[in-house]
Amino acid sequence: MTIQADDDIELLDLMLTDQARCGERYGATARWDGYSRIFADFLRDVGLRDFRKHSHPKGSPGYVLHSFGAVDGLSAGTDIWKVYGTAANAFVPAGARTIDQLAVSRVGNPNGFEVQGRFYTLSWLNFFHRYAYVSKYFDFNGDNVIVELGSGSGKQAELLRKAHPHSTIVLFDLPTQLYVANQYLTKVFEDDHGVVPYQVAREFTSLDDVVRGKINVLGNWQFDMLQGRDIDLFWNAASLQEMAPDTAKHYLRVTSSVRHMFLMHMLRSEPDMGVPGRRKVIGSKAMAGFDEIDRTHARHCNNRDWPYYDSFWKRSDL
Repeated sequence: MTIQADDDIELLDLMLTDQARCGERYGATARWDGYSRIFADFLRDVGLRDFRKHSHPKGSPGYVLHSFGAVDGLSAGTDIWKVYGTAANAFVPAGARTIDQLAVSRVGNPNGFEVQGRFYTLSWLNFFHRYAYVSKYFDFNGDNVIVELGSGSGKQAELLRKAHPHSTIVLFDLPTQLYVANQYLTKVFEDDHGVVPYQVAREFTSLDDVVRGKINVLGNWQFDMLQGRDIDLFWNAASLQEMAPDTAKHYLRVTSSVRHMFLMHMLRSEPDMGVPGRRKVIGSKAMAGFDEIDRTHARHCNNRDWPYYDSFWKRSDL
């Protein structure tokens, strides 16, 4: 059965307007600003129908969906049993969920496969591997507050809520990506009203406003509400490294009181905040007050040469 995410162009325009009113601090980099402009037009003209299924030529407006992990490809010749088996054998501690206890939604008509009646996609297995990695160092049981900067299409948040429905998940991203995540997640969890949509969350001014036990969808321009708050886990996968140094450092200053951090970054040079346009891992100089507990080559289901590393950080005074 095909399930589609709903289009809501008024919401997209509201997000874009709200961000524009908030100045340059939380604006996109030049690269993502260009992506956002063409992608907003794509969303207005084409919409979200089958957004997880279609393959778009590189350089086309629709290709932006690929750039933040929204498209679920399944290449011919992929050994799905091998990649599923890797996920099935991933170590997770007691209290965390194994892959056979989870499944991905069919919203957006993705390409995927079934195992004993459970539906999976290759990209979702990558999100599972990140979850399995973090679970080795972080106890997901309990009423945790988890903040993800760079929610993308929302599939990591989907997995976390399905695995640990008592957790409070707070998402931040740029307008176009946030729009896709908002529409996707509200459809996935519409039966249990598991998402506080942007139309409501845009009024939040404090972490105290977020609804516990749900996914809360906020714009990155609302991020300062986290200043000084004792958040259980901050999660960022491959976006801090793409920001201008001052912007990335500001996000890290705002989150300086969180308890734990998961960062996934590309390593192609010495750890450093880098310069605009360069992809560099967040190094220890930028992480004053935190200890790096581990750094491990990140798993990717169908790319052995993927140049990303998972790292887990813990606040030094804990």
